[in-house]
Amino acid sequence: MLNARFSYGPIGQAASGAVNTAGIPPGTARSVQVPEGAFANDGTYAWWVQAGDDELLSPFSQTCEVAIDTIAPGAPTLSSSDYLPGSSNGFAGDTGAFAVSANGTSDVVKFVYTTDGNDPTVLGSPSVAAATLGGGATIRITAREGANLLRVASVDRADNRGPVVDYRFTASAARVPVVERFLDRQLGDLSYAGTGTVGWTAAG
Repeated sequence: MLNARFSYGPIGQAASGAVNTAGIPPGTARSVQVPEGAFANDGTYAWWVQAGDDELLSPFSQTCEVAIDTIAPGAPTLSSSDYLPGSSNGFAGDTGAFAVSANGTSDVVKFVYTTDGNDPTVLGSPSVAAATLGGGATIRITAREGANLLRVASVDRADNRGPVVDYRFTASAARVPVVERFLDRQLGDLSYAGTGTVGWTAAG
């Protein structure tokens, strides 16, 4: 069996702590948990491993680096010229564009959203990627007749999800398709075009 010593510390500095683990079968992997408080938020740390068998020690492994982020992003902002908030506009079945902004949070990588009233989740909900780190994106959804609710949240590089923002709007009934018929007067028929009030004219 093998033993391993996982050492860690701020990048560019000596180790600030270590965790030992024993009883590792050769050819297998082992993970450890660092003590609470060992890593500070927004810190960047390196960690490395040395293995042994109670008689000999291996060389140190190459270092790996990790950035710590435990702070959730702020709430995004939403706007749309297709469906104005809190009002009845647009038609059911039409696809509307909703501009979403990270609202000043610099490490947002994507936005998660739902249209069924549930909270959006980092895994499982539809998402759109930010155009740049901390940038915005466009969400496109197809409206239902009546009241609609779009719920959106920002997600940062550490998969922290921020607070949910609700965008409510109402869509009118679906558009009635325009029907056009052109019939031949010689057959004794007439033609009409449009919806609503219909004007009849002779074809030809």
